[in-house]
Amino acid sequence: MTWLRPFSQVPMDKWEMVGLLFSLAMYNGLTLPVNFPLAFYRKLQGSVMLCPEDIEDGWPTLARGLRSLLDWSDGDVAEVFSRTYEIVFETLGRTLTFDMLAEGPPFCGQCGQPRSRFHTTRASCRDGLPSPPASLEEGGSEDDSKTVKISTAEECLSTIMVTNKNREQYVLDHIFWLTEKSIGLEFDAFARGFTTCISRQSLSLLSAQDFKQLVEGTQDVTVEDLRRIANYDGGYTPAHETIQSFWRTVEDFSPNQIRSLLEFVTASDRLPVTGVDNMSFSIQKNGEGDDRLPTSMTCYGRLLLPEYSSRTVLRKKLCLAVENSKGFGVA
Repeated sequence: MTWLRPFSQVPMDKWEMVGLLFSLAMYNGLTLPVNFPLAFYRKLQGSVMLCPEDIEDGWPTLARGLRSLLDWSDGDVAEVFSRTYEIVFETLGRTLTFDMLAEGPPFCGQCGQPRSRFHTTRASCRDGLPSPPASLEEGGSEDDSKTVKISTAEECLSTIMVTNKNREQYVLDHIFWLTEKSIGLEFDAFARGFTTCISRQSLSLLSAQDFKQLVEGTQDVTVEDLRRIANYDGGYTPAHETIQSFWRTVEDFSPNQIRSLLEFVTASDRLPVTGVDNMSFSIQKNGEGDDRLPTSMTCYGRLLLPEYSSRTVLRKKLCLAVENSKGFGVA
């Protein structure tokens, strides 16, 4: 899964540039090799995540845990779940723990409104979120502990437990810190760049799932689809023995191997936004001999496949080429 990390060392102008590049790719119908959860696309559309179902596809274990916490009816959750009112982030090789109940400034420093524990005036408001510990910034000691305990209050005399009384607010706060407060500055910069080419009004016309598919394409690639759209050249035909061996070999591939083959031939492991019927997938004869390896011309979606003496040799050479290819252009 792709997500933004708290305490990013990347300058905000670079986040804005990445957002701009994303929007340019979407505008030109290009898919990107990312896997953002639906929460990311809902945020770009202006929504706020409020319940476990909103984060389920990105953090399924966390969502199930929060839902179980809300639904528990056999006694007090403090005794069963033993959760403290804290949130933990993994970033830069460190474990950071924040007390979500610790008091911050009475007014938000960015929007000027009275500050509450669930302050949502702006996604970038992070009053009360401390700066990264010195060990996370340049010049920090390498001997610092891997686990850092951080509180926004001056001192916490006791740890507040999650109880039946405060569990609904805890779930709201946990999701808010995860999807808003901890990454708000980075996300705001990304969104500014993204909306340079594509307006939020245009994004509102899409469902989050459609939005995701426009950016990422789909990885649901089947051998049947590839075989249906395949073209042959250089002496190959659908009935040629090497082509028959090729498709029997590919039919035995795992989904990951099929995506790797697609990337080897087209430079992308996913289908275009317009669907498989608008993709080029050609197989061209490239000489004979068991000492040759398959190559490809990714700009044209063309697999250059030598004629081999047996299916066993074809499988060995094809797997060797696909598993060891990198980059794009002529693979």
